[in-house]
Amino acid sequence: MIRPSLLRPTALGTPDPFASICIDVEAWIKLNRPDYMDTWSSFKNTLLRRILRLKKKSGAYLRGRALAAREQSDVLGSTLMSLYEMTDSSVYYTSDYWRAFTYWLDKGKFNPRWPQFGRCDAGLACDLLDSGELETMRQQASRIWDMVDEGALSRLIVKVRPKIAHMCRTRIWFLSSYDPALYSQEDLTQDVTCAVINALRKCEIFRDDPEKMVGWVIKSADNMIHNIRTKALAGKRTPVIFDDLDDGRSCEREKHLSDCDMNLDDLLRVEMGDLDREIREVENEVCLEQLLEKADPKIASYLRTICRSEYNSDFWKWFCCNEPVLAQRKAYIDEHPEAIGPYIQRHIGLPTWKLAGFLHQHLPHLKGDAEYERLYA
Repeated sequence: MIRPSLLRPTALGTPDPFASICIDVEAWIKLNRPDYMDTWSSFKNTLLRRILRLKKKSGAYLRGRALAAREQSDVLGSTLMSLYEMTDSSVYYTSDYWRAFTYWLDKGKFNPRWPQFGRCDAGLACDLLDSGELETMRQQASRIWDMVDEGALSRLIVKVRPKIAHMCRTRIWFLSSYDPALYSQEDLTQDVTCAVINALRKCEIFRDDPEKMVGWVIKSADNMIHNIRTKALAGKRTPVIFDDLDDGRSCEREKHLSDCDMNLDDLLRVEMGDLDREIREVENEVCLEQLLEKADPKIASYLRTICRSEYNSDFWKWFCCNEPVLAQRKAYIDEHPEAIGPYIQRHIGLPTWKLAGFLHQHLPHLKGDAEYERLYA
């Protein structure tokens, strides 16, 4: 009934996919089930409003229509269920369609950032929506916060940076007292600011007044500060110990370094261990920079994503579209290198033999590493 390419619009770059789907389905219904045309019109209208976020609580209705249609025609029921599931898994329908339509309503032109959305999709949406809904969409469009505008992003960061610095001084000041070299106030403020910028770039567009974005940024900074504090305190714990209570029972608690009666040698050993770890991290970063200078674009992209944990938006859009089930698993959400490595290679077209050959050439000491041999044998 529906061309397979229409069910994968993002991966295949199908132009005007929603309008094309409606044309295919309506042609089949007119030929095989003309009595179902009214029901299909209701299903299509609800599906469009769900995509445009005008009717969010419509999943039960769409599933019910699909199951009811399956009792009359298995082909029709399966098609409607596929359409419903597609709107929750395809990047085009969960993100691009709404953004492209609101941009078109606000600017009166199409944005090349979303090339699949064209006149057919825009015209169909305008035909199906009433005047009140179109006015609502126009009001939403006028309040879009578009992170493509680098100037707006810079102005926002300049505005909130003093607030971020104040939060670092009041919430994690004790880290600077403990280790001013590792946790200086300037470094903490910069780390939190970078985390906020990364979060903004991932979200890209917000449906609200830019002034209210200050609150969103402060909340994001608050979460980052909490993570820094938790990580710093966790590094100063030793395994669980047991305290004997007066009534003979024992109580578990975490033992901190400050709880220990440590002599000078023990303290020096702990501090030297921290220093060794810092030196190894610096050496690893220098080695990675040298590898990136020698690598071709595909290998460099792989190393940045795996070794430096840089966010690769193109890869994650491709992965969520092609592997929607795997994308929900913890290993992939946490971006575990062993889990996502093979898929990054597939996405950029990097053969394992080429990657292994490059690493053998520039890092010959890895040949005896068991974990490396297991991954790239």
